[in-house]
Amino acid sequence: STNRRFAFINNLMNAADDLGVDGINVDFEYITKDTAADYREFLRELSVACRQEHFVLSIDNYPTEEDTYYDIEQQSLLADYIVSMSYDEHNVNSKEAGSVASIDYTKNAIKAMVKHVGDASRVINASPFYTRLWDITPEGKGSDEGVFVEDAANGNYYLTSQVLGMKWAEKVYKEAGVKPTLDKETGQNYVVWEEGDVTRQMWLEDEMSVEKRVELARSNKLAGTAFWALGFEKDSIWKEIK
Repeated sequence: STNRRFAFINNLMNAADDLGVDGINVDFEYITKDTAADYREFLRELSVACRQEHFVLSIDNYPTEEDTYYDIEQQSLLADYIVSMSYDEHNVNSKEAGSVASIDYTKNAIKAMVKHVGDASRVINASPFYTRLWDITPEGKGSDEGVFVEDAANGNYYLTSQVLGMKWAEKVYKEAGVKPTLDKETGQNYVVWEEGDVTRQMWLEDEMSVEKRVELARSNKLAGTAFWALGFEKDSIWKEIK
C-alpha cells in the first residue's frame, strides 16, 4: 500500500541519516509476477527520496540473460548503480557439485547485466567471499539426505553442501591433509578428498579468484566490485582487493 511504502521509505531515510552512510542498497529477492508492479513502484518512490536526501541508490539483481519481473531497464532509470549478484552458480538445490562462481559464469553475468543497463560504468559486479563444501555419499552408504542424483555409470548418490567462509574452508582442507590444485575450467583452486565412503570437494575462494574478478570489473570498465558477505573473507583478501 502507499502508506506502508511511505512509512518504510521514511524509516530508511531516517536510519541512513542517523548512521551517516553514503547510500542504500536494495536486495529484494523472489519477486514474482504478482509483486512486480508494487516492487517497481517502491523503487520509484525510494529513488526520489534518495535524490532528495543525497543518498546513493544501488539495486541488486540476479545475473540472467532474461529480464523477468525485475525490469532492470526500468531500474537503470531510477538507481545510481545496478549490482549483479554473480554467485550461487551452484547452490544447495543443485544436482551436481560445482563452483559458486566460475570465471565463465562471472563473465557471462557481467555481459548480460551491461546489456540490460546499457552503461557499464553504472554496473557493479558482486562476487562471493564463500564457497561450498560438497559431500557425495553413495546411495545406501549414509543417511540418504540431500539431493538424490541418479548416475547409471557410477552409481546413484546423495549430494549435500554447506557454506564455508574462506578461513573455514582453508582450515577444513588443511586438516584433511590435501593441497589445492588449479582447475583451469573454473579459474579457481580446487580440492577433493575421500572420507570413508564420502567424496568431499571445494572450489576455493581465495586471493587468486578475487584477483580474477576484480580484474574483470576493471577490464569491462564497470563502476566497481562488491562482495558477499563481510566476515566470510580472510584478512589478506583486503590487501589483494586494494
